[in-house]
Amino acid sequence: MTVSQLYRLPCDCGREFLVTSIQAGEVLTCGCGRAREVPTLRALKKLPLSDLAPGPGARTRRWTALQGAIFNLGLVVALISLAAIAFFGWQRSKLDLRKPGLQDEEMLARVMELTPSQAWSAWVAVRDRELADRYTPAYLQARRVDRKMARIIWVSAILTVLGLGGIAAALAMNRD
Repeated sequence: MTVSQLYRLPCDCGREFLVTSIQAGEVLTCGCGRAREVPTLRALKKLPLSDLAPGPGARTRRWTALQGAIFNLGLVVALISLAAIAFFGWQRSKLDLRKPGLQDEEMLARVMELTPSQAWSAWVAVRDRELADRYTPAYLQARRVDRKMARIIWVSAILTVLGLGGIAAALAMNRD
């Protein structure tokens, strides 16, 4: 925002407001509690100029280091989080989560061909297997990876919102 002049608007308590022509007609509240209306443009020109009055086109509001740090941190967090959402969303789309179809008829036919002693041997072999030898099917491994990626995407979405909140907070600090 650029302004050409700052004017000194006195309060009855002795304090002064620094006002610009943009504030003409607004009501300001002094620290003493009194409300003071900023005069119209014509009457504003009759007020004394402030010693701090900037020249034409000078910027009156500047970012503080804190505002810049909050803005930059929010921007970096939001961008990294959005990149993580895109990357893990793309990786999730490549996972094959379908359960493979079982060939029920073929398996049933093989079981029916077993003699009782072969069936008993197969049962003993399955019963005696240790848990360490268990095989986790690929689709279950893919589902586990999918759940982890979904959590990462949710956390990234939350971080994106926080980053955007930081950006908004930094921008809001610059307003009156």
